[in-house]
Amino acid sequence: MKNKILQMKKQYQLLVTVLFFGILSACAGSKASGTSGDNKTATTETGKTVRKNAKKVRTEDLSAYRPKVAAPSETAAAAIAPTNHVNEKVEMLLDTLAAANKNIKYAQGYRILVYTGNDRKTAFDLRKTVVNQLPEEREYLTYVQPTFKLKIGDFYTRMEANEVLQQLRNIAPNASIISEQINVNRPK
Repeated sequence: MKNKILQMKKQYQLLVTVLFFGILSACAGSKASGTSGDNKTATTETGKTVRKNAKKVRTEDLSAYRPKVAAPSETAAAAIAPTNHVNEKVEMLLDTLAAANKNIKYAQGYRILVYTGNDRKTAFDLRKTVVNQLPEEREYLTYVQPTFKLKIGDFYTRMEANEVLQQLRNIAPNASIISEQINVNRPK
């Protein structure tokens, strides 16, 4: 048993050593990129500054190997006519989608929470004032014992709700925008 453990340790050490030297030899062949410590420069007769001992860069002309393609003519592009007309299929799918969208009654959106409290008279008075100021917006007055909640509007975006909230600031300074399920395409 001890022999097997010693043999496994030796194999492990050999493996680690081989990996170490393999990594070391792979790193030894590469040079660091960037500038070297030798930054001697010289000025030529034309006034250009050239680094001494700089490597010469090979330049090859590969244009002989590039494929030659003729430029398309404008008349050829105009003569192409569509072959697979999908307009009828698209219209049918759009009609189906429109019919399905008509059945959607609710969406995630925003409402303005104008009042939350226990006083019924305050809730109804505030409701009356808000309806007089914003007759185009729907109001939702709910009562869950013992709290009255007055919410205004069905807004898809927070920006829409914020515009109406600014109009309500003089009536309800503590009003806030809340995220809630709203009614879609519901007539007033």
